Amino acid sequence: MAKERFTARIRWQADVDPTWELETAHPGFETAEDAALFANGFLEAGADTLRLESGRLYLTLTDHSSAELPVDAVQIWRLPDDGAECQVADDRDFERVPLPIERLSAMGFDGGFTQIKYGVTDTMGAQVNVGARSERNWESQCDGRGRAERSGRRCLVCVRDHPACLNERCAVDGDRADVQPMRHWLI
Repeated sequence: MAKERFTARIRWQADVDPTWELETAHPGFETAEDAALFANGFLEAGADTLRLESGRLYLTLTDHSSAELPVDAVQIWRLPDDGAECQVADDRDFERVPLPIERLSAMGFDGGFTQIKYGVTDTMGAQVNVGARSERNWESQCDGRGRAERSGRRCLVCVRDHPACLNERCAVDGDRADVQPMRHWLI
């Protein structure tokens, strides 16, 4: 029997137009926790930035290395224009767009993409609930990108069965800290 592997899925919003998003898939993690740590940049070589340059998509890791992402690891999503001057959108409002990455460059999307959410899926593609827990200096807060400050604080990741832990802080008994989500989950 093959060992189960996990995939980190990261959603990135175009810096030039927030109605366009990319979703990248990063398969091959042995644990759901490792996939979540990668997506949040906690690993030595975790996801950090995404850039589109001349039809090629480059992921820069926290160790400052970068790699071109294969075309089959990327999905393009767009929020359709409903004619309203101001739009409040939900993930369900975005539509997958069958465009090649090269076309996005031609449309003026070269540049950065900001990571806005992540998810972890199992071998069958089912969402795995993973949350972050700080076990030391619990009074500390993670920064806006879901990362703890690097001054001796340690964030751990654990699989959580309690859905409330994914949406709000909740107390954990014993020697554990409060549970805090890292980033928003993909639907």
